[in-house]
Amino acid sequence: MSIDRIIDGYNLLPHSPAGRQRYGPGQLERARLRLLKWVVTRLAERERPATIVVFDGREAPAAGNRSFQFRGIQVIYSAVGQEADDVIEQLIARHPHPERLVVVSSDARLRRAIQRRRGTALESPEFINLLESRAPVDDL
Repeated sequence: MSIDRIIDGYNLLPHSPAGRQRYGPGQLERARLRLLKWVVTRLAERERPATIVVFDGREAPAAGNRSFQFRGIQVIYSAVGQEADDVIEQLIARHPHPERLVVVSSDARLRRAIQRRRGTALESPEFINLLESRAPVDDL
């Protein structure tokens, strides 16, 4: 299955029920986990394998892979010295059918990148509203 949705994780986080203005020690990691759990419960089972969430790597968990599966969705942390936006732009550029791709971010750079490839840009608050309008799924 090809990827249909790329989510800019840190851009989505403050708009989500998991977000807040400031994070103390360990709180950002917990907020990321809450965000992933919340997103997964609002996506249909068939949507999860078609979704990637990308976070900046500088705040990546100390131990672990930079890419892993979380309940069916792929999670990627950018490499050290690389921004999540760079990873997302690379994913957009390599996508075989960008016209079917939705990028969730309010970042103007990413919105322009997907629009150049004739895909869809969805603002983070719009995506949150879309997910909040769905009933949580029970298949987890």
